[in-house]
Amino acid sequence: MASHDRVIGDVARIDAARNRPIDTVADLDAVVEEPLRPVVADLLRKGIRCFETSANLQRGMSAWLCIYADELSDENEEVLFDVQYEGGNLEEGAIVDYKELMEEGGRYFWSIQTDISEDEPVRLVAERIRQITDRLVPQGPSLLPQN
Repeated sequence: MASHDRVIGDVARIDAARNRPIDTVADLDAVVEEPLRPVVADLLRKGIRCFETSANLQRGMSAWLCIYADELSDENEEVLFDVQYEGGNLEEGAIVDYKELMEEGGRYFWSIQTDISEDEPVRLVAERIRQITDRLVPQGPSLLPQN
């Protein structure tokens, strides 16, 4: 099956450590499930790293990525606050939420998530999340090797 024909029901769960920085090509392959790989790679090129992602039905009916709030530039924090205030960009099918990670002493993070369904094309999940992440600006050097 061609990758553009794949649906969420085809995405296998990756059982890897959660709550760890995703900041290398090896991390993309080892931790990030197919629908979110291009989105997380784009964030890494902007100098933004995630610490958790999921995009499979075995972990729930939503796909998400998480970014530590204290690792974002003030400009990118403002972008996410604005999107959250606007209602999380629900018209495009994604939600932005500011949450506290209790097990890390009250460290805060941003969650960008969207609902998923078994017969949904994989590419549509990335497109919805990108409605948010494309608003973020580069905040440092790329974390990925240059081609």
